[in-house]
Parts: sequence; structure tokens; C-alpha cells
Amino acid sequence: GSSLAESLLRIRPWHRHAVIEVGIDRRGEMATYARMIRPNIAVVTRVGSEHNSSLGTLEGTREEKAAMVRALPRSVIAVLNGDDGNVLWMQSQTKARTITFGFNETNTVRASEVSLSGWPDATTFTLHVNGITRNVRMRLVGKPMVYPILAAIAVSCAEGYTPDQVLPALQNIQPTPGRL
Repeated sequence: GSSLAESLLRIRPWHRHAVIEVGIDRRGEMATYARMIRPNIAVVTRVGSEHNSSLGTLEGTREEKAAMVRALPRSVIAVLNGDDGNVLWMQSQTKARTITFGFNETNTVRASEVSLSGWPDATTFTLHVNGITRNVRMRLVGKPMVYPILAAIAVSCAEGYTPDQVLPALQNIQPTPGRL
């Protein structure tokens, strides 16, 4: 609530882009946040059990998170984790155009051949997007960290950037202490 409001208040008219993480603790919050934010692009990374204490079940969490994509008009884009069945289901819940990301071959933006190596390029994978294939070396550690990189590439492509324009910055992201 208040951190979301603070994030919104930090956005200035000259800012071309803003990334806002929306956290939820109880039913009904996401629909309120969707009306408040009105995003041009909404990213859903996963439906996990971390909300089970407040939302009951994965299905309850899925329903609550789906409120954001349900609120999206046709003119915007929903970027969805195509490997998470509960997130992929949201494709049927929105009028927005969807872009999927993940490891499954059906995803619009996908990774294959993930491997771990030494520092500084801790994880490598092959990126597939829009008929383009690139070898990616990133400092983030492990397969779970490939997902946010794929989501960022999907958003970048939706904004008109090519993978070659954004990969140098993404490959240099440093791990957050304690988060790999």
C-alpha cells in the first residue's frame, strides 16, 4: 500500500519508464492497485505459496493476481511466465496482448541450454526471441534467475528494443546480496 503510493509519487513527467512491484497481502488489493497504476505493460512472474497464509491457496493467489491482467485494456501488454500454469492461465483472463517467457518451447521469449560456470559469468544460456538466437552470459546465479532476465527481455521487446540493445546491461546486473 504505502510503498506502492511512494513508488507512484516518485514518477515524474519526464520519466519515460517506471517499474513498480505490486505486493499483495489480502483479497481485493490487486484490483485496487490495477485501477491506481493503469500500467502499459504488466508482468506476472509466478503464483507461489508465499501468499497462502493471507490468500488461502494457490488458486486464491492466482485469482487475486489475475485482477491486474483482467483490468488491462486491449491496448497494453501482459508479459506472463509461460512455464507457470497458474500464470499462463491468465492469458485467458485478459483482453491485453500477451507475451510469454520461460523455458518451454511454446514461449515467445525463451531460454535453453542453461549451465553454471565460474565468476563473473555465473550462468549461461541460449536466448530465443523473434527468430533471434543469442548466447547469454550473466552474473546472476542459477536457472531461477534466468526468469527475470527473460521477463526484462520480453518487456524490452514490447517497448521496441532489440535483444542486442538490452543484453549488455542485463548481462552486467550484479547479484543482490543474499539473493544470488
